[in-house]
Amino acid sequence: MNRSSYVAMFIAGMVVGLTTTCVAEKPVVVVRFRIEASSYQDHFTNRQSLEAQITQDLVQALKQNVSFLDFAADSGATGGYTLTVALAVPVPTSEVATQTVIVNSALAGPDDTSLHTRWKWLKYREPLLECFDFSDAHCKIPDAPEFAAELHVLFAAANYSDLVKNVLRDVPILSGTGKLLGQPVAGWVLPFRQTDICLDRQSQFRVASTIPSPAADIPGTFLAEMEGPYRPTPESAVFGMLLRGESDDDDRVKKPIFLQNPDAAMVTAVYIVQYRRLADGTCGGAIPPPTSGNGGQ
Repeated sequence: MNRSSYVAMFIAGMVVGLTTTCVAEKPVVVVRFRIEASSYQDHFTNRQSLEAQITQDLVQALKQNVSFLDFAADSGATGGYTLTVALAVPVPTSEVATQTVIVNSALAGPDDTSLHTRWKWLKYREPLLECFDFSDAHCKIPDAPEFAAELHVLFAAANYSDLVKNVLRDVPILSGTGKLLGQPVAGWVLPFRQTDICLDRQSQFRVASTIPSPAADIPGTFLAEMEGPYRPTPESAVFGMLLRGESDDDDRVKKPIFLQNPDAAMVTAVYIVQYRRLADGTCGGAIPPPTSGNGGQ
């Protein structure tokens, strides 16, 4: 058996061993929905119940559109990361009726460390230019069931790739597992099945790695593009082709060091920074209609 065959067998064995412990568990992101726009807060007398109902709807939408993570409502759920989605206006101290009502998203990490704050994800309502308050009939805020239904439609049509690119990109999907290959094509073998996370080609990973040296461990962060299942073990691993270093220093200085000794490189964390979801219908179905909740006026 030649050297390349031994290398393939070694990597295949490593990936299969890692898969049994890594691929089954997706990182859990705790989700909460909040009504922050003041006029909407005043309008709904049972606001917390309504927020809880919409949170559940949002969790279902996230689970069916972002399949490399798991999501849970914040009522008793635990997780290292928290996604807060809020109905808000750009200027909280100004009249709500005359402003665009938007849906912001923010991500907090372990110990409530803020990773992304106030990224505008969706537009809920255009400014009501002929309204100075919500007393006019055509300017009124919808009642609770109408409001929940409108947000359900908004979540169903939302661009979740943008949410990944701008917010969820800082949630690691793997920690401490993966293998750098130098030849014939440089890239990473990562231990999960493509269909488990519904990841299509041209999705991009950010791979944080280190390589030991006599002086110190050298960190490097690189971007890789999803090419498909890893051919020697297609049922348990995917291959991401190395594109470039994340920074100029990573690309010019550190990339050659890692490629000179790929067997010594250690993956510390893997993130998805550009998400293309498999479109073959095998990854979840349509978002169910909103359930009737006890939120209301």
